[in-house]
Amino acid sequence: MKTSQSNGRLHDPICIPIYVEEQKFERIKAVVLCPGMPDTACVVYEEHPPFFHDLRKAGLARAVMLAHDGMQPEPVVLTDETVLMKCRFGVPAACVAYRGESGEAVVVHGAGDDSVYRVRPRDGKMMEVLSFPDPSVVACSRDGQLLVVGNGAGKVGVFRIDEDESHLAKEVLLPSGVVALAVDEVTDRILVATDFHGVTSFSLDPDDDSVERHSMTLDGEPFGAFRALTLAASDKGLVAWAGVGNELWVSNPHTHQGEMTTYGGVDAIRQIQFVDGGNVMMIRADELVKIVRYELVEQNHPEFSRETITFKSTGGVFRLVGAEHYGSLLTMIHTSPAD
Repeated sequence: MKTSQSNGRLHDPICIPIYVEEQKFERIKAVVLCPGMPDTACVVYEEHPPFFHDLRKAGLARAVMLAHDGMQPEPVVLTDETVLMKCRFGVPAACVAYRGESGEAVVVHGAGDDSVYRVRPRDGKMMEVLSFPDPSVVACSRDGQLLVVGNGAGKVGVFRIDEDESHLAKEVLLPSGVVALAVDEVTDRILVATDFHGVTSFSLDPDDDSVERHSMTLDGEPFGAFRALTLAASDKGLVAWAGVGNELWVSNPHTHQGEMTTYGGVDAIRQIQFVDGGNVMMIRADELVKIVRYELVEQNHPEFSRETITFKSTGGVFRLVGAEHYGSLLTMIHTSPAD
């Protein structure tokens, strides 16, 4: 794994690679890690049921400790022995998200299953089963109090979780299928990437039925027709989206002013994360992870620094399928072929 850094202003995180075995006919779609210092992870397959893994049993904590001490840790590998056997599903998952740092996960299976499962992976306890038609995308707020579900018909439902029980707080129908979701807790809006109508948003206010096309002005011209694959919202009021290509868009939704930056060697951006505690973002592409820095200037306008840190995938037979940045720790999840 190669690392490059432009200069010393960005702090180089400790990078721990995690490997998960990929069988020939069990292609992995994504690996989702529990936010914070991750202790569980969900491996989502394209045509097989998801598996939750115990990262403690896989040795992640020990690997982090050794890396902090300047020693070379042993590889962290997810195997049959690290599977949390009490948390099992019988069909493939369309999407999995964690509910903040509660340790709880939300699983949806897509068309044909109108259930949204709230489950605690460590002990397999089913916390709640919600009803929503053909759910295919799910996201949660940072504090875990909001759970947002979308489907291929353009319907979005917002559930509010109070004392471990949920109620439907709002439902909106958009003109095309939902691709990605995010919760903007600063503006109290739900961000939605759709198939054919770019990024839109709507208010959590039950009396506000308006849906805004989320656009921004770039060099004096409005820009909004972009098919996003991933969305993110920061605790500083910024919104980011990206998709096919090497462009990353970050804007202030209050002013619709923002910045677009491009990154070489990137064909598609699969994941965006605003890193807590600083003006830093993580972006994951198919073969690399970049840590990028930005500054907030006049009117909370984001301005990107030229500084980046790049972690390249080991490549070859390995695929990069997930990443998570927490504090000084960066985890990168790769597939490894079965023997």
